[in-house]
Amino acid sequence: MLTMKFYIVVIVSVLSFSLKGQQFNQRIDSLVKANQKKYSIPGLSIAVVSHDKTLYQKSFGVKNINTTQAVDENTVFHTASLSKLFTAQAVMDLIDKDSFLLDDKIIALLPDFEMSDPRYVDITVKHLLTHTSGMPDITNYHWADDRNDPDALKKYFLSLSSVKLNSEPGKTFEYSSMDYDVLGYLIERITRTPFSEYMKLNILEPFGMTRSNFDYFKTDSALRCSPHTRGIIFKIVHTRKTYPYNPAHAPSSTLNSTSNELALWMKGLLNILHTGENQGNLRASTFHAMLKPTENFSFVGLGWFIGERFGIKTYYHFGGDRGFRSYLILIPEYDLGLVLLANCDYGEDFRQEILHGAAGIVIKNRQQEK
Repeated sequence: MLTMKFYIVVIVSVLSFSLKGQQFNQRIDSLVKANQKKYSIPGLSIAVVSHDKTLYQKSFGVKNINTTQAVDENTVFHTASLSKLFTAQAVMDLIDKDSFLLDDKIIALLPDFEMSDPRYVDITVKHLLTHTSGMPDITNYHWADDRNDPDALKKYFLSLSSVKLNSEPGKTFEYSSMDYDVLGYLIERITRTPFSEYMKLNILEPFGMTRSNFDYFKTDSALRCSPHTRGIIFKIVHTRKTYPYNPAHAPSSTLNSTSNELALWMKGLLNILHTGENQGNLRASTFHAMLKPTENFSFVGLGWFIGERFGIKTYYHFGGDRGFRSYLILIPEYDLGLVLLANCDYGEDFRQEILHGAAGIVIKNRQQEK
């Protein structure tokens, strides 16, 4: 028979856990609200997860400053360059399916690939994944152009015939969205499926990301939020007229997603690292390979950037386009993943201040529990 002493211990433990949870949430709430006020952020959504549970998930502010509709965990944001993480995953999945090799030259896979610099013939799949192709970055995404053109990605790929490399392939690191748009066209050609459709069926849905899409027009209009910017002189926040979408740059930039669905994806990735088991259609061995530092460039893997925070290894990617900012981090040593989505394009530092602060709160709490 269970004793009264046992019941008291259980009740005290539950109350203590509940109190810690409330304090944990309140500390992150305070951190976010302070930064939201400091940087005049219209709306943002955050998720903090481990491999098997959501530790914190909350949204703040509004979808559009001209309305009172609140942001929530299902609000759809333009994630900008977080898109590259998913394009990299799709490329690695096709490598696993023996469609091509990491060191294959692009000219061999796409015979119509052409640039004005003869050195382009040496560009490999790996060079594109690690931003070491020598290609320049994109300076104008033409967000208002070709929004419904099914051949926009192909046309952009063919337009590279006039582009010159900035350096010899494999010699220098230079962040380039152009790299990832070429990879996206490779995916489209190899699979004989429109890029956004392939990504939806083969990369997003296997992780339960049913509301997410690289095609802006196939997202739920009721869930979308608006892009915001701020005047240079008077610092007045206002909505942008153009939502950043152009299918020509879908592989590098146009994933629209929610904090809830990115949380599902991060849980899957952390589960691979925690259990060693495959998740969705992503092999555990493949994900581990994506996190390995590139030779001569220790700060970048295959799609992921590699850094150090709190004295431990972190894997991350930033996103930023007109009207939106994002940031996603994995901290495997503490079985931790964090994502932030915001509908503004100013005050760059708030992403780090919020997510690094939230990670610090979680890590300190974990350390105290040991």
